[in-house]
Amino acid sequence: MATLRQKQQYFVFVHGAQHGAWCWFKTIELLEQAGHLTKAVDLVSAGDSSVNADDVECFDHYNQPLYEVLESLGTNQKVILVCHSMGGTTVARACERYPLRIHVAVYIAGAMLKSGMSQSENHDEVFRETSKDAQFHFGKGEQNPPTSCWPSLEIVTKAYYNLCSSEDIQFAAKRLGGVPIMCDDATIFTANYHSVPRVYIRTSFDKAIAPHFQDRSNYGAFWNHQRTTRNHKN
Repeated sequence: MATLRQKQQYFVFVHGAQHGAWCWFKTIELLEQAGHLTKAVDLVSAGDSSVNADDVECFDHYNQPLYEVLESLGTNQKVILVCHSMGGTTVARACERYPLRIHVAVYIAGAMLKSGMSQSENHDEVFRETSKDAQFHFGKGEQNPPTSCWPSLEIVTKAYYNLCSSEDIQFAAKRLGGVPIMCDDATIFTANYHSVPRVYIRTSFDKAIAPHFQDRSNYGAFWNHQRTTRNHKN
């Protein structure tokens, strides 16, 4: 890992649920000032995407913008892949599909899938309390399961941004949107996934992903586990 500190790196950022590429702008500014390359993706239906959250077809459809970035890399070019919250499941899929294009995957309070654990199983366990205050849309009719999940103001202020300034809360509240609830259920258990080195950054004051759920992610031979006294988005 020492060589990563000695030259220009390419950082690719993946947002969490209900967010978009916009949430990384402060981090990107600092990295670019230090001479690094950066790219923040809007997953399908997020940020500036023209697709409605209720119309996302499947997990791989949702992840397609990240796949396109990784597929566009030059020969022998690799990225440092950084994710937050539910973006961890997208990064897990990317590690499974493109292990040779990723130097290291960095999870900031990221939702981590263990081998054989499904996306829905992880979500139900980790986000059960937060989801109680969420707003659900039924794009295929109320007789069918919900197709997207939207944040309430209470989630924004008390869980996502509980230690942030009022300016940051207002900035985010104008940009947050729905996250698709996809009909397929991703399960990760390939050797490719485990071949990518990983770093986990634990946010100790997090109200969205409780620290004890984050601690569960600190396992495996490739882990580097860091702690910070931050909330979910600060």
